[in-house]
This record gives sequence, structure tokens and C-alpha cells, in this order.
Amino acid sequence: TATKYLPGKAKAKKGKGLLLYYSGKYEGALSLLLEAISDYDKAQDADGKAGLFNDIANMVRKHGDADQAETYLRKALAIYQQSNNLDGLANTNNNLGIVFETKGNLDSALLHYQKGLNLYEQANDEIGMSYSLDYIGLIHAYRSEFKKSETFLLQALAIREKRGEQFAISTSLLNLGEVYMAMNETEKAITYFNRSLRMADSLKFPDLQSYNYKML
Repeated sequence: TATKYLPGKAKAKKGKGLLLYYSGKYEGALSLLLEAISDYDKAQDADGKAGLFNDIANMVRKHGDADQAETYLRKALAIYQQSNNLDGLANTNNNLGIVFETKGNLDSALLHYQKGLNLYEQANDEIGMSYSLDYIGLIHAYRSEFKKSETFLLQALAIREKRGEQFAISTSLLNLGEVYMAMNETEKAITYFNRSLRMADSLKFPDLQSYNYKML
């Protein structure tokens, strides 16, 4: 009967671990999440374990350890490949893209974002697709390929507007504003920053509000 409660126990530890992390207690969060991994193992919940590997990877990457993050994501990838979990594979590829971007390896980042996009398309996950398109668009922007960047960012925006994803729309508008600014299309840039600012105001999103003011 003890095994019956393991998935719930693992989930509870994961929730508590993430809460600790968000309140700034990194070490305590990590040890709790690693305990949850062992509970997922005992419960033989491979996909649950892979999801947690993604959470831990994002956490250690934000804490400055991109190599360790990559290790966890490769473990998650292996599990999702076994279960052929398309959403899991797509999400993990996107996260790997972010790790490579952090390391300054834009070629590998782009490769993983494109893999993520293909997998989200296969899984029919439009929101996931919008994130991959956004990431791909930003890589092209970093490379000063602004026309290419605009194409991907507009595709991401179209999906987000169709789905009514307010936060995501506001960041899409901001990204496009920056691309138009880089292309010296000042009027267009101002229009997009103003649209993003109006949404940031209504969403009460202070970071985005101040960033839009800075850009304007």
C-alpha cells in the first residue's frame, strides 16, 4: 500500500521544493526535488521523473550552472524518447535550446528550438509552437537577421492572439518592437511598444511596463 501513495508523495515534494526555490531557498529546494526523483523512481513514474528533471534543469541553469542543466535535460530526453511523449520531448528540446543560448552556442540553440517546433506541430500543441517560434525569432534577431526574425515572431504573435494568451501576446509585441527598432522602422516600433505597454498596464506587469517605457 505504501507504493500507492508514492506518486502523490513525489508530487507534494516537487510542489514544496519549487515553492522553496521561488522563496529563495535554493539548497533546500534542490535536496527536496532530488528526494522527489527517488520517489518517482520507486513509483515507476518515468514521465513524472522526466518532468521533474526539466524543473531541476531550469532551476540550476538560472543559478548559473548550464552544464549541470544540460545533464538533467539529456536524462529527461532519454525518458521521453522511450515513452514517445511528444509534448515532453518538445518542451525538453526548447529547454535545451535555452541552455545552449545561455552558453552562447546559437547554432545548437537554434537546432533544439527547431526540433521543439517540429515536435509541437506533431503534438498539435499551438501554445508550445508559439514559444518555439518566439525563441527561433529571437536567435535570428541576435544574428542581425531581422527579416527572418520578424517572420517567426509574427507567426508566434498570430497563434497567441488566436488563443488569447495575454501575457505571451504582450511579450511578442515587445520583441517585435525591438526588431523594428533594429531595422530603423521607428514608427512601427513605437506602435508595437505602445500596444505592449497598454497590455502590460491592464495586466499590471511592472517589469514589462518599465521595459516598454525604456524602449519608447
